[in-house]
Amino acid sequence: MLKKIASSTLFFLFSIATFASGVKGIIKDNKGEPLSYATIFVKETGSGTVTNSEGFYEVNLPVGDYTVSFQYLGYETAVKKINISRSAKKVIDIVLTPQSLELTIVEITDGREDPAYTVMRKTIAKAAYHRQQLDSYSARVYIKGSGRLLKSPKLLSGVMEREGMDSTTAFLTESVSEVSYKRPNTYTEKVISIRQQGNANETSPNNYLKSSFYEPQVVESVSPLSPKAMGYYRFEFLGSYVENGHEINKIKVTPRSRGEGVFEGTINIVEDWWSIHSLNLKTNKMGFELNVQQFYGLIDNKSWLPVTHKFIVDIKLFGFNFKYDYLATSSDYNIELNPHLDVDFKIIDEKIEKEVAAEMQKEFAKKKGNPSEKLDLSKELTRKDLRKLMKNYEKEERKEQEDPKVENITFSEVDSAAYNKDTAFWTLIRPVPLTTYEVKSYRTADSLTVIAKANKEEGKETKSAKKKTKFEIFDIIMGGNYKINDRTRLIYEMPGIHSNFNTVEGYHIGTNLKIRHRLKDEQVLKIGVIPRYSFARKTLIGKSYLDLDIGEKYRKGKLKIEGGRFISQINENDPINASINTFYSLLFQDNYMKILEKDFVKGTIKKRVSDKLTINVDAEYAKRNRLSNSPELNPWFGSRDDFTPNAPFNAETDIFETIDNTTFNIEAGLVWKPWIRYNLNNGNKSFFNRGPQFFANYRKGFVDSDYDFLEGGVKYTWNRWDGSELNIKVAGGAFLSNDDIFLPDFKHFNGNRTVFVTSDPVESFRLLDYYALSTKDKYAEIHAHHQFRKLLVTQIPEVWMVGLKENLFASYLATPSSKNYMEVGYGLDNIFKFFRIEAVASFQDFKYQDFGVRIGISTAIGVGISEGEDGEETEMSIGF
Repeated sequence: MLKKIASSTLFFLFSIATFASGVKGIIKDNKGEPLSYATIFVKETGSGTVTNSEGFYEVNLPVGDYTVSFQYLGYETAVKKINISRSAKKVIDIVLTPQSLELTIVEITDGREDPAYTVMRKTIAKAAYHRQQLDSYSARVYIKGSGRLLKSPKLLSGVMEREGMDSTTAFLTESVSEVSYKRPNTYTEKVISIRQQGNANETSPNNYLKSSFYEPQVVESVSPLSPKAMGYYRFEFLGSYVENGHEINKIKVTPRSRGEGVFEGTINIVEDWWSIHSLNLKTNKMGFELNVQQFYGLIDNKSWLPVTHKFIVDIKLFGFNFKYDYLATSSDYNIELNPHLDVDFKIIDEKIEKEVAAEMQKEFAKKKGNPSEKLDLSKELTRKDLRKLMKNYEKEERKEQEDPKVENITFSEVDSAAYNKDTAFWTLIRPVPLTTYEVKSYRTADSLTVIAKANKEEGKETKSAKKKTKFEIFDIIMGGNYKINDRTRLIYEMPGIHSNFNTVEGYHIGTNLKIRHRLKDEQVLKIGVIPRYSFARKTLIGKSYLDLDIGEKYRKGKLKIEGGRFISQINENDPINASINTFYSLLFQDNYMKILEKDFVKGTIKKRVSDKLTINVDAEYAKRNRLSNSPELNPWFGSRDDFTPNAPFNAETDIFETIDNTTFNIEAGLVWKPWIRYNLNNGNKSFFNRGPQFFANYRKGFVDSDYDFLEGGVKYTWNRWDGSELNIKVAGGAFLSNDDIFLPDFKHFNGNRTVFVTSDPVESFRLLDYYALSTKDKYAEIHAHHQFRKLLVTQIPEVWMVGLKENLFASYLATPSSKNYMEVGYGLDNIFKFFRIEAVASFQDFKYQDFGVRIGISTAIGVGISEGEDGEETEMSIGF
């Protein structure tokens, strides 16, 4: 035992002695100012790090000889030969001087183009080669994120300071991970250590770290190396310089049309390699400014790979200004080249070397169609031929994948001791020294941790901790969430969110009391009851339900059984929000919500039966009763006689279709997505669709009802290269029989009569009455919604820089009584990041009928547009 302890102690001391050696110092410019985030690259280890915001750097190196490069964008690289021969770190301070560029003289008057275009054409042509060049790699990645509140509204500044939130307090996160990649799409990450203080507010740079500027798009923005880059960017040759024997071309990148979805700045390209050497690019996303800086290093004289990354996110919202700085360094690279691409060849630019390219094209045409020549990377290739070869190569690679629908495979895990590393460990392993602000942030966090630990030892609990397990009298009003055991919780929802007003019930109040139990297979069971009390009717009703996850992994579905006596809108898709209806009823006596009471039992199954196909089946037995306005109503303004009745107008309805009835309805539907794709993360599938999705539904009525209804259609979202998005829905259907049918069973449409729009912006009407054009015959429906990258006001830089978007949309409805109903509108979207305002006009038989202004939630937030794994509608999330 003593021997093991002694061995462990000696190993620990040896590790400290080994990593205590190295080099440290400060990097400044020729004016004596520290250079923040300058890159330090060690050739022999393939490791990179950066200075902190105060210009300090520190690199741990064992004894040996090293070639160390000190780099900063716009400055000449300094290269030092360093011998590490003792345990203490050498102090080497560096002064970098502004870069001297050698300019190429170009006579624009004689028709010659800027030489930047030749450089970029060759680099773009070789982008696919660089994507496939590595068969595998592994590296160690360190990420540090630091964020501060720079500005807050004057009215809140005092409160913020009292809460300890000011410009001197930093959000801080650090992590060290071992990452690896296996071609074509498998990533593995193991987090060795992690530490965090504060909230990142979804500003993580992970999407950029996992992306590559060799890809056509980088996080929804067009890469300067995209095959379509010439249509989006202008390039200007700023000059070239020589670094470690390599000629580097500095290219200015300018969008042809500034706005979201494009970058601007500079990119440096290695001559002959046509690889990225470094870049400094910025873009805007949702009105937030993002700056990306990267330095690449030549690893094993085989491939240029990123060694340092810097991301700066500047968020300005509602008078607040947050700034987040992220640094990432990659070290200890171990790479294996793709044996099919381990060749050296020269790229010919057809526009410059026309005669050579013509001869080569003849040779390439002779080989076309010969499978053995598909990947013949000859000594010379034209850009066009290289693109064809790589496109065909990637196509064949996808065919050979075990599952071609898989885009990316990620395995990630966090070491069990990752959160338990002490200060000594971080001091030893941290490649980027902390700044004064960051040290203060950690000290504050450590102090709070000590206080929390002391409170816990004394048996003290915070109010939030108590609320998880103990009932408090105030919970009757605010609701509560109580832990029963590790898998079971009792949830009592705040009655206020279930309380509203309508002309039948007057004021009503309710809640949702449920037990949520997590089963051993991670499926969830919910059992609950929803009581509802009407003050005008002096009646208590309610329904109970059982909600259960069903199906195996990736084929999950939902089983729901519910029943009781409850209130329902005549259109069970709930076309009007209850809170909005309350507002309109009490202020204007406009009761848009038309309701009935029903005694019912209903079962629903919704399940993904394959990656491409989701089905749903509903069956309901219900006794439906008409309801009239209560005589005991007291509006805020006007008279109770001014309330609109609880009977909707419909162009096809007669008295038979509104009487009380008993019905048994069965409905079956499907959604088919033939072009579904997914990512795998630790075996979990994350689905997304790259093509049209088709849907169909069949509904049958029995007992008092006797009808058959069939409908189908297609929905498609087209995300264009220019950052715009087009959404289209086309649907149609008909009642095959309608011998006995009641208004609730009609085909209803997503109408709206209030200034507020709560339904899907792609699939709804803004001015259509909720029931006027509902049909028991046949219908056709078309919706088109186009969000532009730039249109009218978004041509103004001050507008698109704050994230505003412009939408044009049109909707068409054909029924026997619709008279070719049509709406067209214009919307200004993403106002304050949350809202949209729309102006809409409606027409019948192409004659103007109505005009309105509508307010809704920003389409960037998502209102039923995207779809989750189990087929249920979910909201989109946008992050950096």
